[in-house]
Amino acid sequence: MVWEVKKLGDVCEIVKDKPPLFNGEKKYYTTKAINNSGKYSPVQVTYSNRPGRANLFPSINDVGFASMKGTNKVFLVNEELSGSIFSTGFAILRPRSQILPKYLFILIQSDLFQRIKDNFAGKGIMGGIKKTDIPKIGIPVPPLPIQKKIVKILDEAFEKLSKAKENAKTNLNNSKEVFESHLQSVFENKGEDWEENKLEEICTKITDGVHKKPNYVSEGIPFIKINNLTAGPGISFENVSYISKEDHELFCKRTKPERGDILITKDGTIGIVKVVDTDIEFSIFVSVALIKPLSKDITKYLKYVLISPIIQNQIKPKGAALKHLYLKDLRKYIIPMPPIKKQKQIVKKLDNLSTETKKLEQIYNQKLGDLEELKKSILQKAFNGELTKGN
Repeated sequence: MVWEVKKLGDVCEIVKDKPPLFNGEKKYYTTKAINNSGKYSPVQVTYSNRPGRANLFPSINDVGFASMKGTNKVFLVNEELSGSIFSTGFAILRPRSQILPKYLFILIQSDLFQRIKDNFAGKGIMGGIKKTDIPKIGIPVPPLPIQKKIVKILDEAFEKLSKAKENAKTNLNNSKEVFESHLQSVFENKGEDWEENKLEEICTKITDGVHKKPNYVSEGIPFIKINNLTAGPGISFENVSYISKEDHELFCKRTKPERGDILITKDGTIGIVKVVDTDIEFSIFVSVALIKPLSKDITKYLKYVLISPIIQNQIKPKGAALKHLYLKDLRKYIIPMPPIKKQKQIVKKLDNLSTETKKLEQIYNQKLGDLEELKKSILQKAFNGELTKGN
């Protein structure tokens, strides 16, 4: 049986309800606060202090989705979300009698719907679908008994997928915790022949990058910022900005990164540690600190100390919302220093454990990716009619 395709405007009302005057506070959901896992993060607002975009007030069984191109965020208003305010970055639909709210909610999450939405949004990277275009979207609308069957099948499938994802995430977190626990144990259980030194005592220089935004050029010397230290296991030279050779040479008079040095982020996402293991010339921004060990022989050991809980807990104390690591504090951190032979033994053991941990992380991340693809495949089959053949 071929399902009828109907325009959204024929089976739904586009909701424009605004929040009524209220006392006290209400939950406000931005597009950032919603995700398809169902774990939401609203903020509290009053009627008078709410942002200008906090201006949609849906009802139970309304279905909302992010209008922005390339953004798949969908919610179904239930008891938990009822009475909350939503950003105008969402489009809100109120299903009529021909379509079940849960069926619509699941359909909008599918690639089928998201591709149509993005096509209406145009070719640009930014932007989103216009409210006037939403009623024009055509969707498959099977008879209500088929909709109920699809919802039942998908609810059961998604519950199993959710449990499998939670297991994979738990295993992923456990593998990371085992490594971090071992890191902490290594540096807490110091031997009698260990010394303790301030970081500045075992380094020739601890400084940061240039304090002003340079003039970028289309080709030249890479200019490393925080995003180049958070995008992968090493220093990433993808999506990098470039500066002129002349500016690079000027910046190097103060800060010259070299192989065997250590970089650590000091603004925003603080405490990310990377060893310079390349001979590519580059300069760094003020948001990145440069650590030059007295000897390159201690670089790997020093990296492990810096990523261990004994240092990371000082950089990012629990309960504190620190967004800046000061050089004066970084220089004073106490570093446990065993004899060089012991350092090499520790590094070898941690290298092996790190390799095994990364293998496990790769397996679990692949598992999570496979489960997400399976969900997409199930959705596609559902709205192609493959899950309800014969009906």
